[in-house]
Amino acid sequence: MQQIHINRNPGNAIEFDSPEITVPVRPGNDCSFEMVISNHGTPTHVHLSADSRVRKYIKFLHENPYVANQEYLSVVANLPEESEWVEGEIKVAIDYGAKSDTFKVIIGIKPNEVKTKRTVDVDERLGTPRYLHKTAYAAASGMSYEPDSNSENADRSDRPPHQLETFIVPLILVLIAMVVLLGTFTFNMIEPLTGAVAASIILMIIIMYAAIHLLTKKE
Repeated sequence: MQQIHINRNPGNAIEFDSPEITVPVRPGNDCSFEMVISNHGTPTHVHLSADSRVRKYIKFLHENPYVANQEYLSVVANLPEESEWVEGEIKVAIDYGAKSDTFKVIIGIKPNEVKTKRTVDVDERLGTPRYLHKTAYAAASGMSYEPDSNSENADRSDRPPHQLETFIVPLILVLIAMVVLLGTFTFNMIEPLTGAVAASIILMIIIMYAAIHLLTKKE
């Protein structure tokens, strides 16, 4: 939809909310869209027209409406089967053509321009502190350093495990315990004895999980 303002500002008799609109119609089909004309001054006739590039693809249901305050105008756009998109301009004129302005219209789906970007290969090992330390030492001593598979495996073994995987299970259990407690003592959906037993079991599971995790970490 396009919003058109007339006589809103003294210096700009015709203004558009958007300098360009797109009508996403597929080849061989047609569709309609609306243009809203708001007149902020004296009632007047408004003349609508399309340029030669899109004239045969656009049909104004009312080309010369009389706008006192606000008018909604329907426009039908069609696209031939042999074209993916067409581009042109719609002209809006008042005062018998003394004042006019245009906005761009694209009928169809215009393909986006694909911009190629230059890429640079980066060695991922440069982000490893062990690799940086050893390469700096080798450079200072005049030697060359090429890490072998053993050093790479050692770097991987020094990496800490992902903490999200460690705490996801107790977090889920805590959420389940909270739901059970709320359903028991707040919403009275569960019998108090059953809710208390269920919450106690979940608490014991959390404690056992934490103890097992601590023992495994010490080993």
